[in-house]
Amino acid sequence: MVSRDDGKLVLWPCYFDKKEPRPWRRVPKDLAIEDPSAEQIAHVCAKMHLKPVLERGVAHPKRWWKDEGRVLIDARGSKSVLLQQIAEQLKANQSLHTAAPGKK
Repeated sequence: MVSRDDGKLVLWPCYFDKKEPRPWRRVPKDLAIEDPSAEQIAHVCAKMHLKPVLERGVAHPKRWWKDEGRVLIDARGSKSVLLQQIAEQLKANQSLHTAAPGKK
């Protein structure tokens, strides 16, 4: 189990999922995206130089039936501020992929 003493923050995909209600979703609905994956979050965190560690097949303790994975990042500042910055990047990446469906 990762603790705050390890200097890591845990990011679950449900934090950024537009379909989730507010207790699970940790960002505003206008910044949330549909069906985010731990891989997408790790990719954005890598671009932001947050040194992500992707853990596949891990379930949120209160959502044990969903093996959605999680991302560990270095704790740098407020978690809520980092979540919002990551959500903005996820949203921007999603709009890029929907604008140019033929490109990767």
